[in-house]
Amino acid sequence: LRSDAPQRIIDAIERAGFIQDSDVLDTWFSSGLWPLSTLGWPDPSKFPESKGMLEAFNPSTVLSTAREIITLWVSRMVMFNRYFTGGGTPVSTPGQVPFRNVFIHAVVQDGDGKRMSKSAGNGVDPLDIISSHGADALRFTLCQMTTQTQDVRLPVTRDPTTGKNTSPKFDVGRNFCNKLWNAARFALGMLNAPAASSASSPRSLDPLLPRSLSLTDRWMLSRLYNTIAEVNASLKDYQFAGYAQAMYDILWRDFCDWYLEAIKPTVAESAGQRAVLAHSLETIVRLLHPVTPFVTEALWEHLRTIETAPVAGFTLVPSRVNGLLATAGWPVLDASLRDEHAERDFARVQSLVNMIREVRAQHQVVTRRRITLHAPKTLLDELRVSGGLDYVESLAGLESAVDTSVAASAASLTATIRFESFDLVLSNLADKADSGAEKERLERELADRTKAVSLITKRLENPGYMAKAPAKLVEESKAQLAAFDAEIKVLTEQLEKMG
Repeated sequence: LRSDAPQRIIDAIERAGFIQDSDVLDTWFSSGLWPLSTLGWPDPSKFPESKGMLEAFNPSTVLSTAREIITLWVSRMVMFNRYFTGGGTPVSTPGQVPFRNVFIHAVVQDGDGKRMSKSAGNGVDPLDIISSHGADALRFTLCQMTTQTQDVRLPVTRDPTTGKNTSPKFDVGRNFCNKLWNAARFALGMLNAPAASSASSPRSLDPLLPRSLSLTDRWMLSRLYNTIAEVNASLKDYQFAGYAQAMYDILWRDFCDWYLEAIKPTVAESAGQRAVLAHSLETIVRLLHPVTPFVTEALWEHLRTIETAPVAGFTLVPSRVNGLLATAGWPVLDASLRDEHAERDFARVQSLVNMIREVRAQHQVVTRRRITLHAPKTLLDELRVSGGLDYVESLAGLESAVDTSVAASAASLTATIRFESFDLVLSNLADKADSGAEKERLERELADRTKAVSLITKRLENPGYMAKAPAKLVEESKAQLAAFDAEIKVLTEQLEKMG
């Protein structure tokens, strides 16, 4: 009974024959002994299987828990551990703490910021997510959500098929795991394909020096070096969202979107590219294993048998005897692989390719159509010297890149772009004979934008609207007007060039 219980209740209970046990301890008392009692304390001889465990695991490294039991549990473990490892008497010298670091994880709430509970029906069962999305998808999503805030929100929806609660956030984890699987299978297909006769056997090669590799290979190695440094720092500081984001960027954006696409035409003929491809994939798989152990372990079974030339400065401890990625070492890259020049030069390639792709999309140029880039000789020479011109041609779908002195065919549709300080022309976007449909499309877009500008202008010229509308809404209207004006200018220029 509580100490402040009314006397009439105490009397009634005693008359019924109930007696209060004088030896009842606090609910959390036994939990406070957890760092000791689970390891054989106080008499390890009674638990032979725990021999040496107390010395090995007390103190441990990290405790992960929730903020509401810091006082109830964490503080008591610290007090009990210091007391009993220090001699177990009030006059003893305090002993050791049971752990060095305490990670207080966030509370997962629903989309409205309410605590999840079974009674409220707003909870998500992890087992349901494992069934629908996979364990790795669940783990990656939660890792990505683990920011330094006290609470995180997880929008909850009802799955119409199963009738169980789920969340669209887990789609991020599933898509990421699918991307990893598909990219790895694609890369393994490249690595397992017969090498061209011009590609040296990896067994006969000395370690590849970075300076002997192509621009895209040096860029990929440098990105891996930076990613490992970022991952190590994030994990050390318990920045799990930073770790997840770093892995998302290196896999999805760098490895898939750029590196795999860049090496497609040449990997079969280059022992260097095959080596960097294998090392890159293995590094990514090793780095991802803590958060996605199942898919990476499955890929490891295929990846660990790949033989390629070694890369100088790249340390991947084999640990392949028993075939488990879980026992493989953490990747280590020498600082010599960090290449700021390669990152700068390839960033330039990416920027130019993105601009050309944007023009292709605007003009609805089909993928198979090859276009021509007309650029100043200075820019072409710079790209050629850095090793980036070939990648611009292959990634942007160019037939060729020529000096601006080479005039575009009068029978083709052209577009002008501004790249850095250079004016560039893209030709052969469409044949003039087939440009009628393109002209009609541009005219429709111009009419739509002009109509939108007229409506927004009238709205902003209305005194009543300007007086009553929220300032934020007025600013949004002005921003829309500026954006539409810019689009009208571009569309008008394109139509003028078409004649």
